[in-house]
Amino acid sequence: MMSPQDAWDALLDGPQRVTVAMPNPALWRSLSEATKAANESGEALAQAAAPQAPTVMVTQNGDVTTAPIEAQLLEGQALAAQVQVMPRPRVGEIILLSLIALGEGGPGQAGPIVLSQVMHSLSVIGLDAEVRALALEAVVAAGL
Repeated sequence: MMSPQDAWDALLDGPQRVTVAMPNPALWRSLSEATKAANESGEALAQAAAPQAPTVMVTQNGDVTTAPIEAQLLEGQALAAQVQVMPRPRVGEIILLSLIALGEGGPGQAGPIVLSQVMHSLSVIGLDAEVRALALEAVVAAGL
């Protein structure tokens, strides 16, 4: 029986060796960095839009008061509306780099690692419908 290491070595060096075409390393790094920046920006925007607990104040005579909840809700709704209007940074860059990474063959001929990164990058910038369409195109091209 073959040890796990021997089996792994046979896959890497034997006739079953599978190679995956990867895009230029500079392109790959640029796409990864743009995705990371957009993700961090989106998390910061989400934290800014999160509702905050009512402010509690204690007066000198010991009474506990809070700021009016209606005012806080209106402020939170206005902030959430601003966050929805604010575009995520680097959207155009991510789309362009994703198209270049997919290559002329598109998602049907892209390797699984490249396709996964492109789909993740596009979902970070909010293009979920387009990600599903890419996944469907890749599945159909694979004959599944």
